[in-house]
Amino acid sequence: MHKDKRSLSHLSEEERSILILREVEGLSYREMAETYQLTIEAIKSRLFRARQAMILAAKESGIQPANPETK
Repeated sequence: MHKDKRSLSHLSEEERSILILREVEGLSYREMAETYQLTIEAIKSRLFRARQAMILAAKESGIQPANPETK
């Protein structure tokens, strides 16, 4: 988890918060859209970009991201 926290620290505040709301808090796209006053499509787009930034930060920190297809 320590390395995961380092990867999170490389993200912008918005990227961090949007990932935490979805992945940790379990908010739906609709709840997130209401929170941020954005469309669901905009939330999905920002989540995609935040996940990509997290993957890049993890790779730069020497972490090999899990392959979701192997779970």
